[in-house]
Amino acid sequence: MSYRLLEGSYCITCTDDVVVGTGSVVTLAELENGSDISSCLGGIGTSFEFYDANWVTVKGTKYMPGCTVLAKLDEGKNMPVFLEVKHIFARDQLYVWLFGCLLETLCFSTHYHGWLVSDSLPQQTMSISPLQLSYFHPVTVHMFSASSDERKVIGLRYRI
Repeated sequence: MSYRLLEGSYCITCTDDVVVGTGSVVTLAELENGSDISSCLGGIGTSFEFYDANWVTVKGTKYMPGCTVLAKLDEGKNMPVFLEVKHIFARDQLYVWLFGCLLETLCFSTHYHGWLVSDSLPQQTMSISPLQLSYFHPVTVHMFSASSDERKVIGLRYRI
């Protein structure tokens, strides 16, 4: 709240291309996965303060916790690596990171015309700047039940 009063607006403008929305200031120790976040950001420690945003807009594309993005391409497996965003962190009105859990890409399904993915076990985390994403649109994850297990499919809406 005090951060918003000092800023004087409901949005923090990091650059002309990045707008960070409402949220709250947190220390990593307050979060249940604070040590994982610290290690993903280079071992900065759990007493570090961040602005935990509810949304961020980068070049007109809006990201929110819960969305899934194409983080990078795994050259060795020739597969995409998807990230399910859990937190959006901002610092000093200059830096923004998407932090979340990686989804394991199983294969490309020609039947569904999409990538079959599952939660990685053990859970793997990653942080990335929205400006470094391989593909800047969030993707849609469809869940369905096949026999006794649940599957997730990321359909291709746009050209990758």
